[in-house]
Amino acid sequence: YLGRRGQFEALLDWWDRGQGRPADAMLVIDPVMGDHDDGVYVDPALVSTFRERLAGHATGLTPNGFEIAQLTGMPVGTVDEVIAAARTLLVGRTQWLAVTSAAPDTCADDEMKIAVVTRAGTEVLVHPRLPITPKGTGDLFTATVAASLVQGHGIVDAATRAYEAVLAALRHTNEAGCSELLLPPGTLTQ
Repeated sequence: YLGRRGQFEALLDWWDRGQGRPADAMLVIDPVMGDHDDGVYVDPALVSTFRERLAGHATGLTPNGFEIAQLTGMPVGTVDEVIAAARTLLVGRTQWLAVTSAAPDTCADDEMKIAVVTRAGTEVLVHPRLPITPKGTGDLFTATVAASLVQGHGIVDAATRAYEAVLAALRHTNEAGCSELLLPPGTLTQ
C-alpha cells in the first residue's frame, strides 16, 4: 500500500535503477486508490502520479474496476471498455493486467468478473459474489497472483488461483461472523 506520492516515486526510482535486483525480477503493483463504494481514499496527488508514471514500469497490474478508470480516464462500464482501457497500459515492461470487479453493472447479482488482459489476448473470469465486503481482498488477490507467477503459473491460472483464495477467505470470514478478512487455516503454508 502506497499512501503518498513520495512512496511511489521512491519505489519507481529504485526499480528504474535496477540495482540490487535480479534482471528477471517481477514487479506486480496493485494501484490502490479507491473503489466504487468509497471513491478515492488516497492522497489525490498519488492518483495523478499513478496516472503519469505507472504505465510501463510494472510487469503486471491488478487494479479494480474503479482504479482502471482512474488510471486511464476512459469509460469502463462494459467489459469491452475495461479491456480497451487495460490495453492502453500494456506498454514498456507491462505484460498483463488483471482487473478485478470489472464492469460490475454488467454482472448478475451473484457474480463478479475479472478481466485478464495480455498483449496476446484476453480472458474474462467469472466467479461467485459473496455477501460480505471486508477490506483486504485486493491485497490477498495480488499476493496470490504474484506467488503463483513465481511458482511458474501463467497469469490466467494465477488469477484463477487468486480469486479462489479470496473466495476461501471470504467464506471463512463469513462463517466466523467476522468483519475483518480472515485467512483459512493452512493458507500461508500452501
